Amino acid sequence: MAEHDFVEILSYPFLGSAVLDHMGVANEDSRRNLIALVNPISEEEPYLRTTLLPGLFATLKRNLGRGAKQVALFEMGSLFFSEGFQPTVALGVERAPSAQELESLMRSIPHQPQSVAGVLTGARESESWQGKAQPTSWSDAIAMARTVVETVGAKVDVRAADMAPWHPGRGAGIYADGLLVGFAGEIHPRVLKAVDLPPRTSAFEIDLDLLGNSRARVAPLFSTQPPAIQDVALIVANSIPAADLISALKRGGGSELESVELFDRYEGEPIPAGSISLAFTLTFRAADRTLTGEEVAVLRASAVNEARESCGATLRG
Repeated sequence: MAEHDFVEILSYPFLGSAVLDHMGVANEDSRRNLIALVNPISEEEPYLRTTLLPGLFATLKRNLGRGAKQVALFEMGSLFFSEGFQPTVALGVERAPSAQELESLMRSIPHQPQSVAGVLTGARESESWQGKAQPTSWSDAIAMARTVVETVGAKVDVRAADMAPWHPGRGAGIYADGLLVGFAGEIHPRVLKAVDLPPRTSAFEIDLDLLGNSRARVAPLFSTQPPAIQDVALIVANSIPAADLISALKRGGGSELESVELFDRYEGEPIPAGSISLAFTLTFRAADRTLTGEEVAVLRASAVNEARESCGATLRG
C-alpha cells in the first residue's frame, strides 16, 4: 500500500451506530452485529468497530480540513462481531482460573477478523506543464483492491456488486480464487454528503482472514518468444460485465493467451440499442516457439467463439 503512495493511519477501534446509518448499512447486515463497550470513551462511539471505513472517513475529512488536496489513506486492523459472543464476568487475580473458567473466557472472545481498507480522493497526478490534473476514480480503488489480493498470490476476479456504502453502478465485489473477500469502488453520493466528504471519493475494504496468510507466491513463467498481438471488438448486451468477457476470452484462448486488456468501450450508433462494444487487446505467446500466423488465427477464433457462447457476444465488423 505504501509503495502505491497510500499513507497508513491508526484509528481508535470504536464505532457509533449513526455512522452505519449514514453509510446505508441495512439492519440485517453483519456490520450491525455490534459489541457494546462497558465503559466507552465517547458516548457517540459506544461499540467496537465492524468496518474500518468510518475511521478512514473521519481521518480523510480531518486532512482535507487542514488543506490537503490529494489524500490516499489505508488502515489494517481487527474488526469485532457479536456472532457467538458470550460475555463473561472478569476473573480476579487472587488465584489461577480453573479449566472451566478458562474455557468460558475463550468463548467470550468475539470473532475478530483482520481487515485492510483504503480511501482516496483528489487528483492522481497534479496539474503541471505536462498536462492537466488526473482525478482519482472508482477504478483506482478497484485496482488497489486487486493489488492486495494479488500480493498474496491469489487469482483475483472483479464482479459488479451492490453493497453499502458503495455506488451500485461504480462498485464491485473482489474475489480471491472464487471467494468473495471484499468490495471496492466509488462511495455513494448520498453517503459522501452525510459524512461530509468530496464527490467521487472512493474506497475499498478486504477481509484479510479470508485471504489466508500461508500462501506462497509463485513467480510467473517467463517466455523469451515474441508475442503475437491481436485486437478484437465484441458487441454484447450492456448488462454483461467486462470481467465476464475477459474470463471467456481467456478460457477460449487457452494457455497461449498471455493477457487480455480492455482498451475501448463504445455505446451509440451503429451499435444496437441496449448493447455496447468492448475492444480488447489479446496477447498470445508460446513458451517454446514462435506462433505462426495460422496458429494465432485459430487461437483468436477460439477465444471469440467462447465469448460468443458464454456471453452472447458478436464480433464487431
